[in-house]
Amino acid sequence: MQNSDKMTVGITFTVGELWEAVFGSDGAGMVHWSTEIRNENGEDIDLWTTDESGESVTNPQNFRVYEDEEEKWHDVSLEQLRVGFEKALMNNATHCGGYALKLDDYDACFGDVVVQYAVFGELVYG
Repeated sequence: MQNSDKMTVGITFTVGELWEAVFGSDGAGMVHWSTEIRNENGEDIDLWTTDESGESVTNPQNFRVYEDEEEKWHDVSLEQLRVGFEKALMNNATHCGGYALKLDDYDACFGDVVVQYAVFGELVYG
């Protein structure tokens, strides 16, 4: 094996962990291109719910995001969200300030990057 040979390392995460990383800021990172997030029926979305003990927990689900500039709704499945995260990682995407995408160190920009990759397959809105 030579120094230039590429190696691949995978990461394992739960749907809840990804959901929290993407929507931990309630979608605030996407406001420069999308002002609405709805459930798949077009109704208000509950990003969080409470468990039996009353703790706030993630509420992963398929959703719709509105692209303001194109005046168009995009449906996003949880699988598309996973693929968006994978594409962002594979493309060495970074968020606010050039920080790497990490599930344990996320902010609003993280969610924006992952959702753009899920919807468009690339970063369209910076």
